[in-house]
Amino acid sequence: MLPDPALARTGLESARAQAMAARRNEAETRAALDQIARETEARRQRLAALAAEAESWQRRRDGAAAQHAILGERDAGLNAEIAALAARPAAIAVEGEALLRSAAEKAAEQRAAEDALAIGETRLREAAEQARAADRALAETRESRARLEAQRDAAAEAVQRLRAEIVERLGAAPEELEAMLGERATSVPADSDEIAARLD
Repeated sequence: MLPDPALARTGLESARAQAMAARRNEAETRAALDQIARETEARRQRLAALAAEAESWQRRRDGAAAQHAILGERDAGLNAEIAALAARPAAIAVEGEALLRSAAEKAAEQRAAEDALAIGETRLREAAEQARAADRALAETRESRARLEAQRDAAAEAVQRLRAEIVERLGAAPEELEAMLGERATSVPADSDEIAARLD
């Protein structure tokens, strides 16, 4: 016997509503996944930029450290020359003053190199902290993506379970119900108790 049209139509409309809700949920989940993919790519690009910046500051730090070592060696040499000149006659005092001025300039350069080295180390620490923060954000994004994928899979399973339930209770797939209802309208009405028993 074919199912009662009213009951079948009610079941079909309910199934359609549930299926539409499941599809909307799946669409929203897919949109969220796409957004997460875009955010993940942006964070990856930011990580690459931070890594490049950190490498640049590392090179600057290394250069400043090398310059600091060179200036230290020069300062030691100048101090040795100043000590030697101090033992010479006063006739070379002018040359000694020039060397002192040169030493002062070198000392200023050394201080500038030390300042640059300190700035480079600070920037390097900041870049490392930003990279760690970006890593944490990327991990959180991956966890969120995994949750949304699980929701998407659950929505798809709900649609399949709903379809199976319609087939089990009504004896036909959702897309076959309208055709069955059309055929039922032209046939002899079935016993209501029998139809109710099939739907239970």
